[in-house]
Amino acid sequence: QADAEEHFSQDGEVYAIPESIVMQPSLTYNTEYFDSPPDSWGILWEEDLGGMMFMEDWAEVACRIAALYTGQDPNDPDDFEEIEEVLVQQRDLNVTYWNEFSSAMEMFINEEVVVGPLRDGRTWMAQFLNDAPIDYAVPEEGLMYTYDNFVIPEGAPHPRASAAWVEHGGQVSSRIRLFSEMGYVPPIENLQSELTEVVSEEEAAFADWLDPDELLFIEPLDEETLDRYDEIWTSVVAG
Repeated sequence: QADAEEHFSQDGEVYAIPESIVMQPSLTYNTEYFDSPPDSWGILWEEDLGGMMFMEDWAEVACRIAALYTGQDPNDPDDFEEIEEVLVQQRDLNVTYWNEFSSAMEMFINEEVVVGPLRDGRTWMAQFLNDAPIDYAVPEEGLMYTYDNFVIPEGAPHPRASAAWVEHGGQVSSRIRLFSEMGYVPPIENLQSELTEVVSEEEAAFADWLDPDELLFIEPLDEETLDRYDEIWTSVVAG
C-alpha cells in the first residue's frame, strides 16, 4: 500500500517490511448486547453504557479516538483542549483503562465489558478461539489502522539470522498461518482466496475490512502533537 511505501522507506531505501495490517484500535462490541453494530466512536460517550466499557491506557490511542469523536484529524488535531475535555467526560464511564491485550480480551470473553477499543486480532481470537459473542464495528468516522513490521535494527548482533527469520516470516504461507492462529490480516495479494485455503469462509470474512473509504492510516506524530497527547492523557488518568 502507498502509505507503507511512504512511511517505511527513506531516500529510496526500505527500512521496514509490513508483517500485518492492524486496526489501531478496533471498535469491539458484544453482539448479543447490541441489536446492531455501533456506528460511531461516540458509543464510548453513551452514559447508559457506563460501567460496561473500557478505554486503552495509551495516550495515542485514547486521544486519537477523542479527536475523531470531536470531528478532528487524529494525526493533526487543532483543538487539544476539546480532546482533553471529552476524555475527562468519558473517564467515569470506564470499568478500567487497560494496558495488557490478553486481559482486555478476557474482559470481553467474561462479559465484564460490552464495548471498547481492542485490536482486530484479539477480537478474532475471542470470537473464533473462545466462542465469545463479539465482533468489530465500522464507525462512520473511520477505522484507524497501522502495520506491524519486520525490522532489523542497525547494529543487530546477528543480522544474517534476523534476515533469514524475516524471509521465513514473510512467506505467504507463514503469514496465512499467523492469521489462522491470531487473526491479524497479512498484507498479501489475493487475500481472501489464500485465507480460505486454510481457514473457514467465516473466519476469512473477518479480514474483509480493508475498504479505503473507511480507513485512516495512523501516521507518525510530530513531536509537539505527541507531547500534547501525553500531557492530556497524564492529566485525564490522574484526574
